[in-house]
Amino acid sequence: MKNYANLFEYTAQPADSQRILEFESKLGKKLPDDYKMLLSETGGGILNLEKCFLTDISLPDGDTLEVVVEDIFGNGTASNGAHVDLIDYATFLMDEWEIPEEVLLLAASEDGMHQCFVINYGLPDFPEGAVLYVDTDPDGIIMPVAESVDAFLSKLGPYPDQEETVEDAEPDNIGINGVRYGSLSEPLRKAISATPTPGIEKLLKQATELITKDLNPIITENSPESRTFYDVVYWIVQHIEPQHDPETFANGGREGQILTFPELMKNSFIVPGQKYELGYTLASLIMWWDRRVKEGVLKETDNGFILDENYAGSVFDRLRQGEIQN
Repeated sequence: MKNYANLFEYTAQPADSQRILEFESKLGKKLPDDYKMLLSETGGGILNLEKCFLTDISLPDGDTLEVVVEDIFGNGTASNGAHVDLIDYATFLMDEWEIPEEVLLLAASEDGMHQCFVINYGLPDFPEGAVLYVDTDPDGIIMPVAESVDAFLSKLGPYPDQEETVEDAEPDNIGINGVRYGSLSEPLRKAISATPTPGIEKLLKQATELITKDLNPIITENSPESRTFYDVVYWIVQHIEPQHDPETFANGGREGQILTFPELMKNSFIVPGQKYELGYTLASLIMWWDRRVKEGVLKETDNGFILDENYAGSVFDRLRQGEIQN
């Protein structure tokens, strides 16, 4: 395949021959030639909307696989700040998602940990070097989708909602486009990756659309929409670090704390040309927190407050049905 750069909205740092040797040494795997060419030209990165949708792959049960592929792992960070490094990040995700050591994580999907793509090195049921689809759920499957990295990339087509691309959108819609197509901060991406809920990134974007105005997502009041958004965000956060109170969640300051709400939202839901990031008030976060504690669905533990799993499930069900949690 020529012109790998045309696949990406945001590329990482092109990898020279020494860096590729470092990858192979630390990973203990020789990279396929086409993958090395991609890394040397682009360094991997975030795919653009014209080349991110994999479809028409038949599953064993007769269903058709349709997956939005978000990024190709490579060298360092993409130009939008997303972490895509093969050594530092892909290996972390392989451990987090319990992916077999006989493969190498190549690409992540919109569904995070539940759907990804790997290069086969040692699984005996599949050809060496083939790109495999992996569903990491307990009853999930592993199946081949392409004979090589280039063949996999050639199967990628336009995002299904391309009629609403950022380039064609009116300026008044830039807030919504930031939610749908914008990047996410590295802390938020890591927290999403650690969250076992199927389609959690899509659910987060749905909840964020509820609070989005013309220019950006913004919370200025204690509303059902804002509470639904905080519900989804906190469910994601607690899988990395349950919080102890709304003030330190917003402002930091607790010893050993690794996450704050502003750090999660900084550089998230932003597309080129968008001036304003997500805005919120501390009062709205405190009112959400106090309400959920009073309702008994945000419960204190020795490690911090935990949002009840059954309650969170009801929030997700309502979002999937296009409804809002009170």
